[in-house]
Amino acid sequence: MSDVSIILVSDYEPGREKSWQDFRKTLDALSKQEFAGSFEVLLVEEAQYIDQIPQDIKDSLAGLRIVSSTASNSYALANEGVRKAKADKVILLDADCIPVPDWLSRFVETLEQFPEAAVVSGLTRYEGHTLSERCLALLSRSYVDAGKRGFTNHISNNNAGFRRDVYLRHLLPTESGIFASRLQSSAILDSGWKLAFEPNMIVTHDFEGWDMERDIRRSTAHGLVVVRQQNPTLPFSWIVRLGLFGLPIFFGGRVMQSVWKCLTRAKNYGVKPWEVPYAIILAVRVHLMEIPGAIMALRGEAITNTSYR
Repeated sequence: MSDVSIILVSDYEPGREKSWQDFRKTLDALSKQEFAGSFEVLLVEEAQYIDQIPQDIKDSLAGLRIVSSTASNSYALANEGVRKAKADKVILLDADCIPVPDWLSRFVETLEQFPEAAVVSGLTRYEGHTLSERCLALLSRSYVDAGKRGFTNHISNNNAGFRRDVYLRHLLPTESGIFASRLQSSAILDSGWKLAFEPNMIVTHDFEGWDMERDIRRSTAHGLVVVRQQNPTLPFSWIVRLGLFGLPIFFGGRVMQSVWKCLTRAKNYGVKPWEVPYAIILAVRVHLMEIPGAIMALRGEAITNTSYR
């Protein structure tokens, strides 16, 4: 039996050429893992796209398992992959995230170091090298960043490894929107487990520019509101209960969180100290993008016009 099962899912523009290119790049990186143990990879896809998977992808990695699912959202696809996995340790990896060669080893080492942890999240950077892209990675991906190997309060489910038995008891939510994974992490924490962070378990996330960022921000804010509507014990749920009157507090709090991350986590994302003021300016801009998503959630509306599933 394999030591680790890697669950590979495309959550962005499924069934298109970009999605297949993402799979190719990530599968190539997985073939180059410096890992002493054994692992399997499960590519999980909607049934409607299975016959469209290019043959070179199917042949790209020895032992690659193609899993067909009737599910139509990425969380449900991930859940299906974990159910079909054979190993006791599973990793969720988005198709557009390319792992470094020691990524798998770092996950296993950290999980073994912290037996009280059910999950290990890694660090996510963006592929671009411009200042804006580095700053956006800092602003969008550092919510899970503990600064060093240690415990955190969040899961970065595009790059996170789990104890499979714990995951199966606390599946990703499939009826709460595409950015509602906080319901899973809070359930795991409430059950007595801890969440770990490994800064050297690095993936490089594809970045599609400002259209992608706007999509992410609107959906993120929608998810932040929805999960607090469903679980009012989560921090800052009182802001949601204020309805539209809570939006200024929501916006101000989000900016303050980002300023703190800019001041304390910038170097992990290649942002130099003299570049931090620019990152803070960008923080105001991206959090303004979140307001429409928050309003939609407060009105009970779902996110429909999105490239995510």
